[in-house]
Amino acid sequence: MNCLLYARVSTDKQAQKDLSIPAQIEAMREYAKRNGWKVAEHFVDEGESARTANRPELKRLIQHCKENKNIDAVIVHKIDRLARNLIDYATIKAILKQKGIRLVSVSEPFDDNPIGHLLENIIASISEWYSANLGEEIKKSNMAKLKQGEWPHKPPFGYKSTKGENNRIKHVIDPERASIVRQAYELFSTGNYSLRTLSEEMAERGLKTRYGRIFSPEAMKKLLNKRFYMGMLEWQGKEYRGKHEPIIAPELFFRAQEVLKRRSVDTGEKGKLEFLLRGVAYCQTCGQKLTGEIHPRGSYYRCIPCIYKNKCVEPYIPVKFLDSQLEAIYQRLQPPKKLLELLKLEMEQIAQRREKIAKKEIKTLKRIIEEYENKEIKLIDEMLDGRIARDIYETMQKKYSEKRKEAEARLSQMDVDYKDPLDFLDKCIVISSMLYYLHERFDYKHRKNLLKAVFEKILVQDRAIVDVKLNPPFSILLGKDLKRLFKNSPSAPTKEDVFEQIVNFTLSEQYRAAKVLIDTLAEKSRHFCKS
Repeated sequence: MNCLLYARVSTDKQAQKDLSIPAQIEAMREYAKRNGWKVAEHFVDEGESARTANRPELKRLIQHCKENKNIDAVIVHKIDRLARNLIDYATIKAILKQKGIRLVSVSEPFDDNPIGHLLENIIASISEWYSANLGEEIKKSNMAKLKQGEWPHKPPFGYKSTKGENNRIKHVIDPERASIVRQAYELFSTGNYSLRTLSEEMAERGLKTRYGRIFSPEAMKKLLNKRFYMGMLEWQGKEYRGKHEPIIAPELFFRAQEVLKRRSVDTGEKGKLEFLLRGVAYCQTCGQKLTGEIHPRGSYYRCIPCIYKNKCVEPYIPVKFLDSQLEAIYQRLQPPKKLLELLKLEMEQIAQRREKIAKKEIKTLKRIIEEYENKEIKLIDEMLDGRIARDIYETMQKKYSEKRKEAEARLSQMDVDYKDPLDFLDKCIVISSMLYYLHERFDYKHRKNLLKAVFEKILVQDRAIVDVKLNPPFSILLGKDLKRLFKNSPSAPTKEDVFEQIVNFTLSEQYRAAKVLIDTLAEKSRHFCKS
């Protein structure tokens, strides 16, 4: 017999006792050896709770059992290693039983009879009760600590844990790290930093994740929101005064919250800092995104520093200098509307031609699918009546199923509604024909949306825009104009290729986000046209 082993510990304390992974594995291997079973593989979940079946190695074990027919048993050290939830335990056992696989507990051997099944269910229920009761006891313990001003978990960056009186854990200030936290609050409170630029600045001062990476804007926001730093404890919506020494004065904390509040109602940028090209412009030299900064002498774009690369040699670029280059590109990327409408007409003709061809093939494919469905039904009847052997049935059923799925896949490709692609193209044509006009009249929010809709990337080097990558379908509509502006632009595709690209794009995930932007911009564009 072939068997699989499953072991789990959820805490460090368990790992130090007889429930440690090596101890479980050794006991299970010994059990398998006594019974003459061969261990095919073992699966281990470390630090995972048994309250849920959402454990990576348990999932892998179940999948292994489903895919391999040569497994006869799954061995665990105790039932509660597998599940402390009666429903999960019953589900896992049912899956194994369906595949003809026994579930064996080394510490709790049950007979395969009604009494054994009853005892097994009783122990599984006790495990579930134990887990739920333990959770309640931990909650009570945590609540008691909070009322005494003690934090029951690991403290945030800036503090360290030590043992105090009666070996109770207390959280004290880590002087070096606390200084960095204080600097982060002070800098952000000036209003001159976005969350991203603050993360970059603090990374240079030593504020990094435990993996040595720069804080993400969201992680920096969480740090700036931690009331722990001003001596308060937050737990399940309630607040308690902590015994630990605060790092931040309440005045400084709430000043940072005011800046965060202003940023939360912004239109896509951080606070009052409006940098149009931020998030779209990249440095050609180092490959990093450009960010924006306010300096005493003005606003500048610069590369975001990367801790894994040397500092970029490219100079800071005045915001107005680079933004004016974008305006020049808009002026030159503006083909006559008549040419774009001619392209739309050609696209409509291609759509009509394809729909005509598709109708015939769709009819044929539906007939093929129906034929193979009937063949599969007939095959089942023949097998049930004993006219064909099971192995022949499985071979033929697999063949028919594959043929049917091939036809269904082809049908899904053919059954395309060209209304959405053509409607989307029409809106993009309106926008493409008046890029500079729209940019000039839009407010900052709509300028930013226009930029995100048209450009995927803008590459900058030596204070100049040296290349751009457009989002579809602007990459198609403005391809010729792009070729005149930049040397490395792609050659113009055929009209059939253009149509194919537009259709494929409208079927992609990217289309959903693009459509929202384009609909808004097209509506705004038509408003300007009327006025």
